[in-house]
Amino acid sequence: MRSLRRRDLLSESLFRLKNKLMSGGNVIDDNFRKYSVDTQLDNICQILGGEVKRYVCCDRTHQHHKIVIEYNHKKK
Repeated sequence: MRSLRRRDLLSESLFRLKNKLMSGGNVIDDNFRKYSVDTQLDNICQILGGEVKRYVCCDRTHQHHKIVIEYNHKKK
């Protein structure tokens, strides 16, 4: 009976995942997305010897986020 419950829970979670995928829903949760983006940005900065800067840009009607990687600073 115990394994039957686990099987039911597994099939239910697979059903939900399948529905999310078929409906175009996002399977990756926000915490994992933030972690993976931060890790990739850090790796790029290590390779280039740069630094990440994050901005929130606003105008009268819209707001958006901007990520800038600055690297290779030198005098002209």
